[in-house]
Amino acid sequence: MTCYLNSLVQSLYMTPEFRNAIYKWEYRSNGKSGNIGEREARSIPYQIQKLFLLLQTSDSGSLETKDLTASFGWSSNEAYDQHDVQELCRLMFDALELKWKGTQNEKLIQNLYRGKMQDFVKCLKCGRESLRTDVFLDLPLAVKPFGAAEAFHSV
Repeated sequence: MTCYLNSLVQSLYMTPEFRNAIYKWEYRSNGKSGNIGEREARSIPYQIQKLFLLLQTSDSGSLETKDLTASFGWSSNEAYDQHDVQELCRLMFDALELKWKGTQNEKLIQNLYRGKMQDFVKCLKCGRESLRTDVFLDLPLAVKPFGAAEAFHSV
């Protein structure tokens, strides 16, 4: 598992509301073609659920994520390429929101991870003010690439 994928999976797993929703979700094939094993293999929510179960029950110090990365449509080589963690998180959230539509977890991701940010701009010449509100599901932080103590204090 790459560093960014490891961090994302662990942070989602350690969010009890998110983890419980993953555990309660039931895979339904919706009568689509292909055998069940193939459809499950392509199901991001199913693969997240399977990985979370392994995280909880395995005695191993590390786990394989090939099935999860394959559900993203990545080849085994692409899984080790550097990807944007925000894009990956969005991909996972989109897949989950689609599966949770019409269920009690329909708004879970929005309730847990949505925030609002206001941008305020004031013209120094005319004094005109502008306020814009943006909604986000991720909050990027710039961390300076120095020693651990310096990086920690830069946040």
